[in-house]
Amino acid sequence: MYGEARNLKNVLNELFENYRYDRDFEIDKQFRFDNDFIITLLIYYKNKIQFSNKELKLLLIKEKEKKSNSIVNFYIADRYIDKLDYFFVTPLYIACVNNNEEIVKMLFDYGANVNFRNNIGETALLYLCQCNLSLDIIKLLIDKYKAKIYDVDNYGNTLLHKFCKRRSDNDVKLFNFLIEKGLDINKVNNEGNTPLIELCRYTTKYFYIPLLLENGAEINIRNNKGETALLVACKYGGYDRLVKKLVECGADVNIADNDGNTPLLISCRDDSKLSISRLKRYFIENGADINKANKNGRIPFHELCEHGNNCIINYFIDHGADINKMDNDGNTPLSIARKNLSEKASIKSLIIHGAK
Repeated sequence: MYGEARNLKNVLNELFENYRYDRDFEIDKQFRFDNDFIITLLIYYKNKIQFSNKELKLLLIKEKEKKSNSIVNFYIADRYIDKLDYFFVTPLYIACVNNNEEIVKMLFDYGANVNFRNNIGETALLYLCQCNLSLDIIKLLIDKYKAKIYDVDNYGNTLLHKFCKRRSDNDVKLFNFLIEKGLDINKVNNEGNTPLIELCRYTTKYFYIPLLLENGAEINIRNNKGETALLVACKYGGYDRLVKKLVECGADVNIADNDGNTPLLISCRDDSKLSISRLKRYFIENGADINKANKNGRIPFHELCEHGNNCIINYFIDHGADINKMDNDGNTPLSIARKNLSEKASIKSLIIHGAK
């Protein structure tokens, strides 16, 4: 009997581990299961009915919703309306994330604090603005239950910062709703980032840039590292449509961060994507200084010779790159190319054009 129980436990563990790939359904971290759920899994195993991904996910969703409501009811019964759980969320957070207006209203009837903060200073409203939720639940908290809209978390993030970190699809209605509430569109967080800078760091939602600018966002504000929205966009992915939209809207292509790095220099450090190769040309075509050096004395061409290919190297040479410029350590583009490039054609091009 003991051996059978152990085998069943192993089966369950295997099921749980096999579906751990989906971060939204990391079972052991999300919730505990009751006997009904375990029995359901065992029946599947006993009858040798194979789970499909869809079937297991639907089962998990159903169990998660049931457990969420059970947790809320437990807290209400024990008068722990604003108690934080292991993941530093309250019953109100759980109800809101599940878009359960009925439970939300019940929690407020029992005295839930709409402005209660978790361990990083997030209210339910701040927490929700970064989640992929509908506008209705956020409106409910603000309009009916008077959630504070100007609060910030421990990192200085406003509702707009949180919104700009969202990875959801187009949600212009929520954006417009937040703007209409009078939030400061240029307020900086503890890192000195405005909502626009956060947008460029976390998403590829280039269509929000004109909306932010139309509502007063300043495009060339620097953060604590001296980075503008354009520099951050180049640093975190170089998504060409996002970068081009920033330049079209007036971003300074020659602005440098605290270390002297320009957008062109940063883009020359990465040649892993076709979009980044296009950006190098785009910056030069839009007035980027091809020979502007950073604090280490490196110009974009140094970085290019470390990471680039022959085609783009020739393009830079044709547009006036200083092929014999030394950095602070005495490295020339040619010496860097010899150390790092496997393409003999690139080295040959440098020598033909007089590189030493």
